[in-house]
Amino acid sequence: MSRFVACAAVALLIAGPSSAAVQDTPIAVTESIAPSSAPPGGAVTVSFGVTNNGASDVTPFELDLFLGPGHWSVGGAPGGCTRPDDYDIACPSASLAAGASESFSVTVTLGIDATPGQILDSRVIAFQDRSSGAGIGSDARSLQVAAPAPPPPPPPPAATAALSIALSGSGSGTVTSAPTGIACAPACTASYGRGTVVTLTAAPASGSVFTGWRGACSGTAPTCSVGLDADTAVGAAFDQAPATTTTTTTPAGPPPAVCLVPSVTRLGLVAAERRIARTLCRVGTITRRPGKAILVGKVLAQRPSAGVYVPAGTRIALVVGRNR
Repeated sequence: MSRFVACAAVALLIAGPSSAAVQDTPIAVTESIAPSSAPPGGAVTVSFGVTNNGASDVTPFELDLFLGPGHWSVGGAPGGCTRPDDYDIACPSASLAAGASESFSVTVTLGIDATPGQILDSRVIAFQDRSSGAGIGSDARSLQVAAPAPPPPPPPPAATAALSIALSGSGSGTVTSAPTGIACAPACTASYGRGTVVTLTAAPASGSVFTGWRGACSGTAPTCSVGLDADTAVGAAFDQAPATTTTTTTPAGPPPAVCLVPSVTRLGLVAAERRIARTLCRVGTITRRPGKAILVGKVLAQRPSAGVYVPAGTRIALVVGRNR
């Protein structure tokens, strides 16, 4: 219903009192809306009341709140009132005594279809005889639809990144860092400011040899530098030194190179290939399998599975999602 039609309907409702006695009885009707504006989906409180300022009772009596349909809905009816429909409140009583007052309040919720800047009208009308449609007092108020509140800003990125070291192999040794923080074991995890370049140094214990880096580091050199743009994991492998005897002078050959299989599931194919390239493994067969839209282009499965050691050069087979 447009505002013009609503006002015309109200004019008909309050066209005139039904008797001279009522006409001589001053009825004061009040209405307020707080707050005076709210966004779509927001709630306001509508308070309305009436006072009989005359010297005689008004019998019978009814006070009604009218809201235009479609853009807001009324909450539960106050005590003594009813809900004739989804948008209105009716508060009948046997009579309104001379000098008596009645007041009510109700919660009103704006619909999500309300347009910012739109003005919504409500009206409270007092009746002596509701069936006659003749009002004996009224008051009207307006509510402005405000713009929706903007979404909260995204949280700032974490200022630090964690570097974790995992030791493996049949031997033993330590890994230390510059800047300090890693002294593995036991301190195998430390946090640094994002963008920090950390240099790691692997030192085998007596009777052990360092066989190489895994994860974000690679190679068999005793030192490795890694930039921390995100949480990063590095593996360091130590094996027992080959046994020697006094009957041979042949130096022991280099320790076998192994690959710690990285986890690449849920990564895009390019990111998965890059992660594998940073290890001693290689990308193997790529199979494409229908999957959910959110998984298209991402690795669904890998073989061998992540976290196991395999000979250097082992190919990792990938299953990549494609459109159904």
